[in-house]
Formats: sequence, C-alpha cells, structure tokens
Amino acid sequence: MTERAMAGPRGTFRLVPRDLTGPLPEDLILFGFLMVLAAVHLIWKVPFDPDPLTLNRLLLGLIIMLSIMAMTALRQSLFVKGGGSQAGLEGAAYTVRVWFPYLMVGISYQLIQPAVMGLHDGTIDMTLMDMDRFLFLGNDPVLLIEGLSSPLLTDWFAFCYSLYFVLPGGIALLLHFTDRRDDFRLFMLAMVVSFYLGYIGYIFLPAVGPRYTIPDRFQSDLRGIFLWDHVRAMFMDMESINRDCFPSLHTAQALIPLFFAYRYKGLLGKKRLLFWILLPIVISICISTVYLRYHWVVDVIAGAVLAAVSISLGTFFFNRFPWPRDRSKPQDRT
Repeated sequence: MTERAMAGPRGTFRLVPRDLTGPLPEDLILFGFLMVLAAVHLIWKVPFDPDPLTLNRLLLGLIIMLSIMAMTALRQSLFVKGGGSQAGLEGAAYTVRVWFPYLMVGISYQLIQPAVMGLHDGTIDMTLMDMDRFLFLGNDPVLLIEGLSSPLLTDWFAFCYSLYFVLPGGIALLLHFTDRRDDFRLFMLAMVVSFYLGYIGYIFLPAVGPRYTIPDRFQSDLRGIFLWDHVRAMFMDMESINRDCFPSLHTAQALIPLFFAYRYKGLLGKKRLLFWILLPIVISICISTVYLRYHWVVDVIAGAVLAAVSISLGTFFFNRFPWPRDRSKPQDRT
C-alpha cells in the first residue's frame, strides 16, 4: 500500500486505512480464543487469578510497540518521498493497528495461567514419555541424547533456544520496515494462529517436560561454559506457566519464520540467503528443546504439525477475507 492510499478520498486525512478500521482475521481469532478461555472458567469454575507480573509484561509490550511506532513515524517523515508530519502520523497509526494482535499474544499467555494450572490436577507427561518410547523402540530419547552432552554443545543449544524471542520478531520487523505489507500480514497471521492453537494445547493437554517428570533418571545436570546458567535462569524467571510443553511453540515459532524466509526471496541480500543462515539455527532450536530437557520428542513433532497447520490456516484467512492489498511493486516469492 502506498502512502497515498493511507489517505481517504481526494487526499483527505485518515489515520488508519479504511480497510483496517474494521475487525481483521487476527481480531476474530483473538475473540474466539477468549471465548474458549471464558468457557473454561465458567464451565469448570476455574478461578481467575492472573500472574501479578502480567501488568509488567504488558507495559514492556507497550514500550516495544511505542518504539516501533516512533521508528516508523520517523522513517515516514524523513525518508519517504512526499513524507512529513502527516505521513509520519499515518505510519505510526498503521503500525499500532497491525502490531496490536501480536501484542495481545503476549498478554493472552499471561491470562491462560489460571486455566492451565486450575483445570487439571495432573499432566500428560507419562503418556508423552510412552509415545517417545514407542517411536524409539523402547528407549527414552531424552536420556539417549544425554550421552552427547558437553559444555560447549550445551551453550550452543542454550543460545539457539533463547532465539525463540528473536526469530519471529526479527522477520516481522524486517518485513515491516521494508514495506512488504502483504508479506508482513500473512507472516503475522500465521504466527498469531500458531500461538493461540498452542495456548489451547497448554490448557487441555498440560505437560511439564522431562526436567520435572524424570529428573532422577538423568546421570548429571547439564553444564555449560558461560551461557547455559544465564539462559536457564532467564527462562525460569519468565516462566509463569510450567505446563506449557505440548505442543512445542519453540518448534512452531522457529519453523514458521524459516518457511517464510524460504518463501520470500531477497529478505537479506540476494535470493534465499536468510533461509540458509537460519536453517542450521532452526534445526538446533528443535534439537535444543529435547537436549535441554524442556520437551519430549512428541512435543517437537506436534510443534512441527502446528507450524504447518498455522501456515495453512493463515494463508486461508489471508486469501478468504478482504485485505488492504499492497499496491506497491510486488515482491518475488518464488
């Protein structure tokens, strides 16, 4: 969409394009998820008592959004032909509208804590472990991989595991600031779908992973050189829900950016350079979920299936519902 399209008829001022003032598919997906969450609390009488850290994380999300708004406004005002204060304001408003569903993903994660913790007394970890054993002919893959552990490898996998926060946001920012608006919306839609489907899995299929289920089965604690202890402490501090293993959102949120890095050529340099850079990292993320004892192998498989389903559903919603189509030069996607 060009800057001219951001205005109304005959150039009249509109903060947000007309097509974006109504509900978007992301909004409807959020509404459906909140209805599921409300049903859990009403039908099963689960008390609603969210994590006290929710407000702090909401404020962090708002700060991030405000930063993106400011950078977009500055770019529209100073570096876009025909820009100015009006173009900067329009760009900031557009940013709020299309990034808001992604901000709500983080808030929703905090809201599901009472349902995840209060709906079930136990977890499905023993079932997941049995499924792992079935796939590996009676062996426990989380114990088999322990034989390959080393401090250097542990630090590498800890580094890759922490990129869970960087990969999706990095791809989204890259698409946002290169004005690939259709590509940005499709990518974000697939991400939003994967988050909410994953959250529903957390609510109805709670699991804590091998680190809590079979801690006495491991020969020793994992040891790194300098990074592992910091990454472990970071995730323990951020983890308000300790039954969020099935499906593995780490896997889904790594595979979706990898898919779009392959689909959208020219995101970084020529052709699919970004895809080839991300490929070994994404493979390492998937392995790290088991190596670091956070997930069962079937969690990872479920995460891969979730990624495929989310991309398919995101593409369906993108093509099925009207969108403010990008009328700028189309990008090469093949």
